[in-house]
Amino acid sequence: MTNTHKQREGFHYEWNEFLNGKITGIYGITEQAGKVTEAWYLRHKDRRRFNFTAVAAASFDEMQKYLLHGVLISFAWNSADSQFMLSYPDGKVSTPSFLSLDAPDVARSAYIKDYNFDGYDDLAFSLPDAGMGVYQTFNIWLYDPAAKRFKSLQESQDVRAKCSCLCNVTLNVKQKLLYSACRGGARWWQDVYHIDKRNRLVWLRSSEK
Repeated sequence: MTNTHKQREGFHYEWNEFLNGKITGIYGITEQAGKVTEAWYLRHKDRRRFNFTAVAAASFDEMQKYLLHGVLISFAWNSADSQFMLSYPDGKVSTPSFLSLDAPDVARSAYIKDYNFDGYDDLAFSLPDAGMGVYQTFNIWLYDPAAKRFKSLQESQDVRAKCSCLCNVTLNVKQKLLYSACRGGARWWQDVYHIDKRNRLVWLRSSEK
């Protein structure tokens, strides 16, 4: 739900954050004279308020940053740049290998989703395949809440799978399935996986799309 209140020489907007059907927080923005003068988030569980500060837009070549589960995630949008770093709250820093492509005019896409359906958001990146660029190849890092670390989701080694990588990844949340789709010759294929309790891909079936 979004509420709008007209203030003197401006507007104030508020909207609720929902998680699993419950309100977990409120976002607010104040606009005056066509500019955002205040932005904040109020977390319901402890009534803590976080104020946002505007920063200049980053260029295509600059590092981008996300904060997820208290982990600072730094990475390059540029597909030819392999910089990737995970800075954990305990001071540990990890620099995992990162999918890159020798095509500086192509942007890397980033996703935050619960890929293993354990209730914790995970992290993924994709780039066009190095061939014809007709599908996206994915790298996925799953968050381990016990270890408080991100761990790479390893690609399936099952010889029955039709795709040699995680490609055009989509999720079936209701059935807790992960789909990978790729093109081979003139055909499109889809592999269907389940992720087991040890966060391993388990091949279920493949079919022509």
